[in-house]
Amino acid sequence: MNLALLGPPGSGKGTQSEKLVRKYGFFHVSTGDMLREEVKQNTPLGKGLYGILKRCELVQDALMIELLGQYVTHFAGKSVLLDGFPRTVPQARALSAIVDVDLVVVLSAPVELVLERMGGRWVCSACATTYHTSFAPPRQQGVCDRCGANLVQRTDDQPATIRRRYGLYTTQTQGVLAFYQNLGKMVRIDGTMNSDVVFETICQAVEKK
Repeated sequence: MNLALLGPPGSGKGTQSEKLVRKYGFFHVSTGDMLREEVKQNTPLGKGLYGILKRCELVQDALMIELLGQYVTHFAGKSVLLDGFPRTVPQARALSAIVDVDLVVVLSAPVELVLERMGGRWVCSACATTYHTSFAPPRQQGVCDRCGANLVQRTDDQPATIRRRYGLYTTQTQGVLAFYQNLGKMVRIDGTMNSDVVFETICQAVEKK
């Protein structure tokens, strides 16, 4: 079985992906991680992506499809969990030639909750340990418990960027949600619920499918 997990930034896709991989043994495909790795490795594709990601702009369909094609050998023949992909109808159509998606789970969350979840995140500048001002604060404000380095807030977690990314997601995914809805493959789940409740609800949808 192949599953796609969609939702706005901060809706809990990362948390739910980890749980689903542990329970079902999916091969986790995160296009976000792939994009960042391409930039980090300074590959030809990464060089073209650097400015796009820095400006929090949409990555063109052609680049996303090229990226997935480069990684297909890693998950060919395996049960796949696609984290945050596809985001557009052209991406969905291109994906269908690579992986037959059986179920698309869409996590919903209002922008106010997303701002609370993501706006409070801080990351250690040295060891990358993540903290949250409300849910997992450091013992000393601005200092990492683990290594003592300064905590920083990523551009992606700043309020203006969060609102921009949320708006882009909402606009960009309307077509792909309708695409999978028409195929009878989509289920919407309230991402504001407790993460364990969200997980159990996803599992019910997976096992029903």
